[in-house]
Amino acid sequence: MKISTLIILFLLVISTSLSFAESMKIEIIPMKNRMVEEVIPIIKPLIVKGGTVTGMNNQLIVKTTLSNIRLIKSILIQIDNAPRKLLISVTRNNNNKFNNEEGGFSIKYDSKNINITSPDTGEKGIVVQNKNDKGDVIRYRKSHEETESQENNIFYVNTLEGNPAFINTGQLIPIRNQTTVVTSGAVVVQDNIEHRNVSSGFYITPKLRGDNVVLTVSPRFAQLNQNEKNTINVQNIDTTVHGKLGEWISIGGIDRSLRASDKRNLINKEQYNEEKSSILIKVDEIK
Repeated sequence: MKISTLIILFLLVISTSLSFAESMKIEIIPMKNRMVEEVIPIIKPLIVKGGTVTGMNNQLIVKTTLSNIRLIKSILIQIDNAPRKLLISVTRNNNNKFNNEEGGFSIKYDSKNINITSPDTGEKGIVVQNKNDKGDVIRYRKSHEETESQENNIFYVNTLEGNPAFINTGQLIPIRNQTTVVTSGAVVVQDNIEHRNVSSGFYITPKLRGDNVVLTVSPRFAQLNQNEKNTINVQNIDTTVHGKLGEWISIGGIDRSLRASDKRNLINKEQYNEEKSSILIKVDEIK
């Protein structure tokens, strides 16, 4: 046998062996604790080119090489464990400040040719007034009103790692509906009262990476439409934040102020309103 023929046979054997070693195999791996929907996004990037991963009846169906299956099983040992029990705390801090200042002159002056009237009927604050025997009055008033309110609410909910939890605040609103029924020779109109749940709150899904937590937060806001009867407006927002277990994590808030001024008839009015609101979330592990 020629040397060239031996080389060709050798390469053919090597090629066949490599092809056999890298052949695809289908394996069904049952999940013990985790849901298939949670595991697939983690496993999918690890599958070799040409392989696939799907799920059914909480079983992972993998088509890949033997070496890749061994790698996937070693990863599953680490992630297919019992989900950790968590306590989620949500706090909402509101701080409102209101300032109202009024001041100015009020004059009443009467004569044969002059009639000036600039009355200030307010009674709040300090009033300084002078009146002569002719009935002429000059009056000065200065008032300052300041209020501040604080509101701190904390809500708690238990959940499992990877499962969404909903913290709800809202109310049931009665809505009137009419139903028309046509019978033989008559039309019957029935009034019904239906209670709609107009609720706002947060869907929170925690995922743990050691002592770190990743939160997918979906606030849901609902309110009755003032222009369209029996209509409820709903808004949803999704955001992702991360932090440490046991630490408060900020997901946003409101910081706004409003200033108004009115100057007329020698009277000056100024109002200032400030509103600050923040929402914080904390995740603790229950052991």
